[in-house]
Amino acid sequence: MKTKAFYAELLEIARSVGFSIKRDNGSFRGGACLLYDEKIILLNKNVPLETHINVVANAIAPYVGEIFVKPKIRELIEKEIDKGLNNPIEIIIRNQEE
Repeated sequence: MKTKAFYAELLEIARSVGFSIKRDNGSFRGGACLLYDEKIILLNKNVPLETHINVVANAIAPYVGEIFVKPKIRELIEKEIDKGLNNPIEIIIRNQEE
């Protein structure tokens, strides 16, 4: 499977499990976070596509057991996790009124 097609599949899976995708510039790699009740995957526009794949694969890894994922995609997610971040970044910001 080609890199761009794999990336598109990962984004589709991420959206299907409730993530929104945000892209921005900065000095960060990217990762997943929870902002209030919104699950977000933040991607840096300045890093290569392979890094985006790794970030998204790590973010959706906990969900692939709950939904159908094509076997080829599941295999590639597992490979990305093995060579990547291993744990997505999670930041929880709560409303001060809570």
